[in-house]
Formats: sequence, structure tokens, C-alpha cells
Amino acid sequence: MRRLYLQVYLTIVASLVLVVLAAGLVWHFISGVAPFNQPFEVAGEVLSELVPPANAVTGPPKDARYPIPAGGLYSTGADLAKLYQMMLNGGKEKDVRILSAESIKAMTRIHTGELRAGFTPGMGWGLGWGVVQAPTGVTQMLSPGTYGHGGAYGTQAWLDPEKDLFMVLLIQRVGLPNSDASTIRAEFQAAAVAALGK
Repeated sequence: MRRLYLQVYLTIVASLVLVVLAAGLVWHFISGVAPFNQPFEVAGEVLSELVPPANAVTGPPKDARYPIPAGGLYSTGADLAKLYQMMLNGGKEKDVRILSAESIKAMTRIHTGELRAGFTPGMGWGLGWGVVQAPTGVTQMLSPGTYGHGGAYGTQAWLDPEKDLFMVLLIQRVGLPNSDASTIRAEFQAAAVAALGK
């Protein structure tokens, strides 16, 4: 079983690497002996230094040579918008096929059945994505089949294919006991859906 999970994980990572290359996205992987002591630079301007996480779960392992979903990659809202638009376009970025429509469907359909999954009620899990089964609470403004994920420090990204909408909230806020169920997320999503009349 462990080997199967590893194969699925490597397939997803390989797919995302192809997405990054084909769509021209800029994702940076922080590696090295002291990965979080590097200055964080955007458009030639040093903004601050990265701070090591409080625990090893959200950061890359020592001397890592590969990204892990829980930490070690950073990007921009604009690049994530390209990725999420490609997902909503069924795997195409402009006229270039990045992922097959079948891959998108496999990644974003519920694989956990009726098991209680995710960090809020009414959720299931796809391959790397939380999937809304029954919109309720923080997901009440979203359609069934909306998929996405939250981050350990409050970042949220959710794609609603029925509404042709993706929402990205890039924050790093300590002290949110469950960022997936946070008021910040609920209000952000409600404002986005209302503003676009979706």
C-alpha cells in the first residue's frame, strides 16, 4: 500500500512539474543547509528573511532535494492564478494541453466515499485536493465538487468549476486553530462569490 501511495504522490508531483514548466510558472524550492535564512526577493527587491517553521511538519527535511506538499515551495498569486485557471480549463493553459481532462477529473473527484474527511464538515478528499461534498458552514457559498486546500498558516485556494471561479488567499498567520474553518476564509469566499455575482 505504501508503494501505491508513493507512486500516486510521484505522479502528482511530476504532473505539477510539467504544469510549472509548460505554463511558465515560477515556483521556487528552498533547499540547502539553512534554507530559511535566505533573503526573500521579489522583482529584485529584498523584502525580508524567511523564518524557520515552529515544527518540522511544515518545512522541508534537512538537506532536501525535492519539494514536499507541506512546505518548501513558494510562489506568487499571479503564478497560482495561472495554475488554477489551467485546472478550471480542464488541463489547458491557453492552447497548450498540460494535463488530460481525465487526470483533472481523477485528481478532483472524491476518493474517500462517505468517510468523514477534511478539516470541515461536508468534505471528502481527491488526489491532493479537498473536495466539497455537501456545502455547509465555511463552504456554504461553494458548489458541490469545489476543490482546493488550505495551508498550515491560513493560506486558502479553492476552485469552483460550476461557478467558473477560483479564490486564492495568501496569508501566513499564526494562531488559527483550523484555518480551513476560519472566519477569514468564510468571509473571503463569501465576498468573492458576491462580488462576482456567482
